[in-house]
Amino acid sequence: MPATLTTFCHFAISRLRNSWKRSGEPPAASMPSAAKRSYAVPEIPTVGETVAGYEAVGWQGLVGPKAIPKDIVARWNNEINRIVQRPDEKEYLAALGIDAADGSPEQFHAFLKREIAKWQKVVKVAGIKPER
Repeated sequence: MPATLTTFCHFAISRLRNSWKRSGEPPAASMPSAAKRSYAVPEIPTVGETVAGYEAVGWQGLVGPKAIPKDIVARWNNEINRIVQRPDEKEYLAALGIDAADGSPEQFHAFLKREIAKWQKVVKVAGIKPER
């Protein structure tokens, strides 16, 4: 697996959240589940609060070739963590329905391994086959 450069971001469904904020009425009984409630909409419980063990989230992260020097990976990681945790940036991302998570390259690497294992199991159990 390539060296990871930075953290991952969890996404809420921004259209639902934004329409709810405008209308004042909740759009759904629950949000797609992360391990915790969304920073953007803490009022809406996660699916995982009702269905034990459920977790399915969209995320993004940066990866690069293993040859990238560790000091460069650390600098990218530190800068991106600093930026996504600034109050103004958190508010901007929340307005888009995004919960940004900070963390280390090692944490992101472990997250990727868990995601791959989880979705491999889902594909196998469901009998999903690639289509041509």
